[in-house]
Amino acid sequence: MAVTSGTASFPDGFIYPYHVWDFLRPTFYCPMDLERVGRPGDGGKWVCGMSRYQDMFPPLPSTADIQSDDSSFEAALLGRTNAEIWGWDFSVDGWAGEIHGDAEGRAHFEKTKLGPKTDRGAKPEVWTIADLMARNGHDFVDVMKIDVEGEEWEALGAWMDSLPAGKGGEEVLPVGQMLIEFHLLDDGSPPTPRSLQELLKWWERLEGMGMRPVYNEHNWIGDVGRGRPRFIEYTLINVRHGSNRLLFD
Repeated sequence: MAVTSGTASFPDGFIYPYHVWDFLRPTFYCPMDLERVGRPGDGGKWVCGMSRYQDMFPPLPSTADIQSDDSSFEAALLGRTNAEIWGWDFSVDGWAGEIHGDAEGRAHFEKTKLGPKTDRGAKPEVWTIADLMARNGHDFVDVMKIDVEGEEWEALGAWMDSLPAGKGGEEVLPVGQMLIEFHLLDDGSPPTPRSLQELLKWWERLEGMGMRPVYNEHNWIGDVGRGRPRFIEYTLINVRHGSNRLLFD
């Protein structure tokens, strides 16, 4: 691996002597069990409070998922709860082979792209998170998994822009837990943060809407290929939304 160094304005290398993710440590804690759900490697995700979801009555009612070609996480969630899952991905034609039997009836998939603006005339269609939730009649999602290869910055930014102010004039994301991979890309397509200041401003806005990081895990497959810490998974929980059953009964 060719290791590269970043700069003071954007320490996106391993040896500055620090890198961007050092400023976004998961300093909040998961108040329950923290479990890696799904297969080892790129397919599994760290979930806060999986045992609470599993034991909840009624169990998890809805999960929004923007997915990839590995469905081991979704299969485990379907097998351990009565969750209903919605998945959107333009790069594959459906769920991977891990989902079968009775679980298939609770797993919905559409070949759709996530983006900052809905465009039903595009091929494939592009939908915002807010419009997908509205179309499904969801005003809150318990667990949201996002891995969209750099599109997450604009897509989540558009979602935050769309939210009306809640009680006290404050905005809170309508999601209990978010499992997301962040990507920093060089070519600007899709656009990702280009400076530490830009990244921190975006992150502080996310935290202002209730989200707190409780765990992270580097994607070493991507990092080794780039020679920089460019791909990282985060588990964030919402500490402000009253519908988050991890924290509120």
